[in-house]
Amino acid sequence: MNRNSDLLFSIICGSRHCLPFIGQCLRSVICQSYSNWEMIVVDDCSADRTYKRACEIAAKHNRITVVQNKKRLHCGGTYKKALSMATGDICGVLDGDDTLPKDAISIILDYYVRYPDIDFIWTNHRWYNTDMSKYRTGISGKPKKGTIYESEEGLRHVYSHWRTFRRELAAKGELFDKSLKCAVDKNLGYSLEELGNGGFLNRPLYHYRYHKVNMSHHSNQRATWKKIRVKHKDIKRFNSVILE
Repeated sequence: MNRNSDLLFSIICGSRHCLPFIGQCLRSVICQSYSNWEMIVVDDCSADRTYKRACEIAAKHNRITVVQNKKRLHCGGTYKKALSMATGDICGVLDGDDTLPKDAISIILDYYVRYPDIDFIWTNHRWYNTDMSKYRTGISGKPKKGTIYESEEGLRHVYSHWRTFRRELAAKGELFDKSLKCAVDKNLGYSLEELGNGGFLNRPLYHYRYHKVNMSHHSNQRATWKKIRVKHKDIKRFNSVILE
């Protein structure tokens, strides 16, 4: 898509103990149909060879930068660091155990061009088993009550993968809370809609991998989500729309 070619897309990726999956994750970005991208991988002190494997792949692709935290920053701090290193016009969050379909960047950038007043977009996704042999429809949804926060009353998932946003929003407010060990995605969604206009695209542009040590299934996930909702309770928000 020529009209998008000047836009640099930043993939920000956090990883920890993702050795069986990090290769697929990076290759799914390398194989994108859109070529003007950069990828920032921040490894959060993996005890396995996740960091070394990512470095081996990055050594052959100068658009991939891989760093490792000197001490555990957990999920919030790791993504905060990755975002601080990004230089693109648009950013997308990709966890180290997940992958993107080959047209994910191209398609999402087309919507940012078509909707210049939209500041962040989340999409639908496919929820895969561990070896990516079977999938079902993901849990992303449309904003039924105008905002993500209102739509997720009762801890019902609306804002989920794929999460993308204009990087300029990071200058307006904190997107990643470094104190959070889980539920970082929910805090991101609520923070984004307090800073700009959102849109939901009902297309599966992300491949989520379910496995038993996935951060999404952290034992404190729901309790932390409740605390995050209290934190964001009385803040003014922009409504999100459905993109066609």
